[in-house]
Amino acid sequence: MRQPCEQIGEVPTKIDFTPKISEKYVSAREDVARPLFLRIERAAARAVREGLYVHHPGARDDGCNDDFTRCVAYEFIVKAHMLWNGFPADPREFPYRSRSEMKAKAPWIAELVFEMFEDGTWNPSLGAVIETPRDQTFGLACRTAPGSALCGAPLSAEYVGPPMAEVLARCGGSCWTEGDRSHPPHVPSSLLLV
Repeated sequence: MRQPCEQIGEVPTKIDFTPKISEKYVSAREDVARPLFLRIERAAARAVREGLYVHHPGARDDGCNDDFTRCVAYEFIVKAHMLWNGFPADPREFPYRSRSEMKAKAPWIAELVFEMFEDGTWNPSLGAVIETPRDQTFGLACRTAPGSALCGAPLSAEYVGPPMAEVLARCGGSCWTEGDRSHPPHVPSSLLLV
């Protein structure tokens, strides 16, 4: 019987640091949060249909276009999440410049993100002021995205917008079905067509 490396002093000569996420893990995660996962898929399908989300516009297909549920839906929610926490995306990919604008123009997306993240002023880059536009900030800097995470301070009230309680109240309690009556509430992802 072989002993663990620590006991016999062996040092591995090659370590593979490649992340390995098994299909079993992904499926388990989707099973645990299936209602939320389905809502992300539905929101992505609606955003693509309405021209609110375009996966990496102008870039060569990275293999994502043919994988809606595993790639496009994830990329969509990542852009919405980044905007929520203060980082606007390339406007050709996701058009909103602030959480406030997303709340006003796409409250159904704001409601979805709000299910996962609080509606506060937390800035994940507190203290890091971006004064010169970078490719990762899509040409934006603090002066062109005031109140955002690029300014290094807590997100401003102007960036965040009204509390989600007010946004949801304007929608009658939920903005989710507002303007999207084309699918029943829990349509299986295999039936979603873009």
